[in-house]
Amino acid sequence: FVSKSKEFTCTFPKKWLVAYDRSDKIPATEPGALAFLVDFGNADTFNVRRYSAAELGLTADQLLDKELLSKAFTLEPREMQSTMSFVDLGIMERPGAVPGLNLEYTVQTCRGQMEEQSEGRIACMGPKGDELLPINRHYFTALLVKDGFVYAASSSAVQDRWEVMGPNMYALANSFEFVA
Repeated sequence: FVSKSKEFTCTFPKKWLVAYDRSDKIPATEPGALAFLVDFGNADTFNVRRYSAAELGLTADQLLDKELLSKAFTLEPREMQSTMSFVDLGIMERPGAVPGLNLEYTVQTCRGQMEEQSEGRIACMGPKGDELLPINRHYFTALLVKDGFVYAASSSAVQDRWEVMGPNMYALANSFEFVA
C-alpha cells in the first residue's frame, strides 16, 4: 500500500493500520509527529516525524554532519532513565538527491525500576519486587534533511522478530521519499 501526502510518500504492508496521518495538517514550517502506522498483532511500527535543528540541539549547518546528526537523533534513547542498553549498529549513507543517512540500533528498555543486583547485574523490577523482562526493540531509521528540518522515517520491531521482519523494515524506511 502506498501512502501519499502533499509532502512525502512511503510504501507499507496493506494489513498495517494507519493510527494517524497528520502529514497534510501540520504546516511544513513546524516540527511534529506526521504519521504513525502499526501492525498491532506483532507490535511492529513505522513513524514519520519532522524535527527542527533546534529540537536536536544542532544548527542548520550541523544537520549535514552525519556523526553529529546521528548522535543528536539517538540522544534520547541513549539517555532515557528506562534504557538498560543501547547498541549502535551503524550509520549508512542514504542514496538519493536529498541529504540523509540511515541508522540502525537496538534499545533494551525497562518497564519498571532498574535496580542493581548481586555482582553488579542490573535487573528490571516491578512494583511488587518481581523481576520484569525488559523490552528489546530493533530500529532502522532513515533521516533526511530538507529545508532546515530532519525527517525521521523510523521502523521498529521486537528484537526476536527482526530476523524475519528486518528486510521489510529496511524496505519500509527506505521507501520514504519526498514528493517532487
